[in-house]
Amino acid sequence: MRANAVIVAAALAAGVFATPAAAEELPDRAQAVSLLETGGPGVARAAEAALLGSSADLAAFLATGRQQAQNDDERVLVTQALSTGGPVTKRTAQEALNGTQDDIREYLAHGLALARIADDRIAVGQAMNAGGPTVNARAQKALDGTPADVRAFLETGLQKAKDVDDRITVNQAMAAGGPEVQAAAQTALDGTPADVRYFLSLWRQVAANYDTELTAVQGQLDGAKAAAAGHRPLVVKLAAEKAAKLAADARKANADRLAAQQAKNQQDGRAAAAADAAAQQQAREAAARAAQ
Repeated sequence: MRANAVIVAAALAAGVFATPAAAEELPDRAQAVSLLETGGPGVARAAEAALLGSSADLAAFLATGRQQAQNDDERVLVTQALSTGGPVTKRTAQEALNGTQDDIREYLAHGLALARIADDRIAVGQAMNAGGPTVNARAQKALDGTPADVRAFLETGLQKAKDVDDRITVNQAMAAGGPEVQAAAQTALDGTPADVRYFLSLWRQVAANYDTELTAVQGQLDGAKAAAAGHRPLVVKLAAEKAAKLAADARKANADRLAAQQAKNQQDGRAAAAADAAAQQQAREAAARAAQ
């Protein structure tokens, strides 16, 4: 659209339109070019059509068309806020759309920013309810600050605080877990924040299951040793065979669990991407309907 503005402006300067503009029309055409360059999508389209049309088209655009196009653009902006905003933004945007054009204009000028501030504070409160000690402390500090502090916390500070809390949780798991949990936890701590999150979401449980199964295997081995001490060859053989089977079953069970979880993670990722694409399409369709 900005490229169209350059083309139209150049055409005006060169006088290449089918009907040359009268001298008294030049200010109107210059005004239309300015609206094409600075207006919203609807205003720009209407201005371009007027500039490429007749003198009557230009006059109609400046008299009423530009205001209607601006009204449409404003409704589109509020509709987009309704589609993507938090609970306060959704409620107040719908109230504005149910009102007059002045209500919509006032909402865009003042109400939308206030609604977003309220939604940000709600989001921080939700993070506090679900978060660990670091999240809670930093969230409270943000709430005690300015709206800019709250927004900065949501954009970057929240994830950093979660990463700190995740490391605390991994250390606690390592202190309480068996050898497999301890080894997996240390590997996660030596890696990236994504490695830590992967340990907490999946591998901690897999390692804990493996520790449980190793304990059962160790019990069988201890029984074999006791039988050997009592010179009971058959019992030793049976215990050793059972221990070997338990170990093999444990390895297979953990491999199966990990493969199933990885497959589920991939499926969930595809579903989330599809849902996000559908939401964006709905927002575009709603905006298009509002612009009609």
